[in-house]
Amino acid sequence: MRSNASLTLAIAIACASLMAVKSLPTDLDTVVPETTNVQTVSKACIPADLAKGKEHEVKCKEINYYIVIPEGCSADSKCGIIMDIHGWGMTAALEEAADHITKFSTDYITIRPSEVTGQRDWSRKEWDDVHDISDFLREAAQAFDAVLDRKRIHVAGFSQGGYITFNLLCLASDLICSAAPLGIPASGKYVGGYMAGYTLDASSRGHQNCFEDGQSGPKHKRSIMYHQGKHDCFFGPSTFDETVTTIKGLYGMQDTEGEALTKGEGVEWKRYSEEGVTFEAALYDYKTALVYHGMKIAGHCFPSTRGPGQPQGWGTCKGGYSWGAEVLKFFKANPCSAPVKKA
Repeated sequence: MRSNASLTLAIAIACASLMAVKSLPTDLDTVVPETTNVQTVSKACIPADLAKGKEHEVKCKEINYYIVIPEGCSADSKCGIIMDIHGWGMTAALEEAADHITKFSTDYITIRPSEVTGQRDWSRKEWDDVHDISDFLREAAQAFDAVLDRKRIHVAGFSQGGYITFNLLCLASDLICSAAPLGIPASGKYVGGYMAGYTLDASSRGHQNCFEDGQSGPKHKRSIMYHQGKHDCFFGPSTFDETVTTIKGLYGMQDTEGEALTKGEGVEWKRYSEEGVTFEAALYDYKTALVYHGMKIAGHCFPSTRGPGQPQGWGTCKGGYSWGAEVLKFFKANPCSAPVKKA
């Protein structure tokens, strides 16, 4: 049997491993899908005519997707899409309990992927999950085309799901209008605790994380809201600073001081803007008392006011704002500036 120290090390390594540009064309009708080696979905996974107002479980390529289409979505009142991706050790249900994005989304179709092998670990297949989730999002845009506003397609994710969020921008910035990764640096580098300098292997399926050193960022600049805990048990403030510096450089914002936003006590939040693109970065001083497999999670958590109607689920930490509510505000404020050509 493994010792407690060995078990903790193994868990930390698994958690760290995925947990965790160019000017925008003036006419986005000219934007075409990214050219990647993504394997095309062999058959449609999303059934036709999914009922509105209820949750549907759709399985595609060994991933479960939980889809909710609001009652008000129609050809006359079109909705956006938000894909919300859970972290290591979580499920789609735990993600929703921690951010309430589906609950808050009255005019967005929400899609929550859930890893179903029992490992609850997106890193297990070395990038297959990233490509498969990207494929599914493209299929969803086609399947819901009659009620979809294509200027409002967004992705969010926590930890490993946040790392997938960054990489979905690398694969599908033609489709995605803005993104909100939480609790993980853009590079995926794990610099705290047990394995200083650990970096994910990006060789599988020819994928390259476009936020790593020497890369040029997403093909099309998209707005990003990135938050991280000051006391995160996996990623220290230095990785936050590194990510902010990286994104500002890729987005031509390196000389921008930024606007300080007031969001309650315990958070340093700035907004940077350049050529119609917004980057918001926040470092929060909140902690959760959650202990998971012997590890104190501390600042690796979902900020929530924990007030009436606000998230109080697994992994939330009480603070001056609620992550899910702020994600919705950010997405509403940062659509694509013009319709994107259909994939």
